[in-house]
Amino acid sequence: MTERWQTRRHGPLTRLEDGLYVVEAELESAPIGRRMTIFRLSDGSLALHSVIACDEATMAAIEALGELRYLLVPSALHTMDAPAYVARYPSLEVLTTAASRPKVEPRVAVRGEFSRLPGDPRLRHEVLEGAPLEAVFVHTSPEGAVSLVFNDVLMNLPDRLPGFKGWLTKLMGSTGGPKVTKIARRFLVEDPAQLAAQFEHLAAIPGLRRLVVGHGALVEVDAAGVLQTVAATLR
Repeated sequence: MTERWQTRRHGPLTRLEDGLYVVEAELESAPIGRRMTIFRLSDGSLALHSVIACDEATMAAIEALGELRYLLVPSALHTMDAPAYVARYPSLEVLTTAASRPKVEPRVAVRGEFSRLPGDPRLRHEVLEGAPLEAVFVHTSPEGAVSLVFNDVLMNLPDRLPGFKGWLTKLMGSTGGPKVTKIARRFLVEDPAQLAAQFEHLAAIPGLRRLVVGHGALVEVDAAGVLQTVAATLR
């Protein structure tokens, strides 16, 4: 981690809904990729989740969406480009969960917890019961489409990934579709039953359209059913 802006290999800025955008990038340590999610709040400002240092054309496109106001650090494992963002945009407020804050702060100065976000009809969050290091963000478009943005507690990797690192990822049980991986169960999940109950609660949100995960493909078909299926594996 460095304050130097080191552009990552990434794809284009992609609009998912009005006020909801993503950028996907490669991850050198494993062939699982990573994803930055950008929320445009009702006042026109932006909250950036799990930031990725992008090329100048993409950064210009992001800046055109609105003022970069909040940097949402989903966990201590997702701070790679956070110091560079703070150096480039000093007015950014860095926020994280209370449980993750002690491990995030040595890497980037934290202004507060996610609860500092203003009340907004487009965006709210829930700290994950049973996995308090992380939170889920609930984005509601003006048309009522709901997207849930997760971090590492929910992944959606294909069954096979390229190379030795891909084979190793499969060996560790992280591939094979939407799931709470074995690694997440060991290091993130404190109470599987509580997490399952929250997944079921989230699945019941009216208008649920998609699941946005930190690693792997978006879930855009039967998002509620997928969450319910994953919840059942935690019982």
